[in-house]
Amino acid sequence: MSAIEDAKKLVYGERAKSYGPFEQNVVLAAQIAGTTIDSVLLTLIGIKLAREKCKHKRDNLVDIIGYVELWDQIKGGI
Repeated sequence: MSAIEDAKKLVYGERAKSYGPFEQNVVLAAQIAGTTIDSVLLTLIGIKLAREKCKHKRDNLVDIIGYVELWDQIKGGI
């Protein structure tokens, strides 16, 4: 399975069922941090990039792809 397929499984599968809609969680995180949704997503992606720089793990790439997919949805993408 590709990293993209894995990311879609996470975005639309069990994580979404366990934690609720990602957009709702990002909005709440932005409110708690006193920042914007874009800043939260950039921070999450940055954390995964930093981890990837230290040590390659496929999970880092899958999560980055998932964050980008969800960011596209929030911004009104397909």
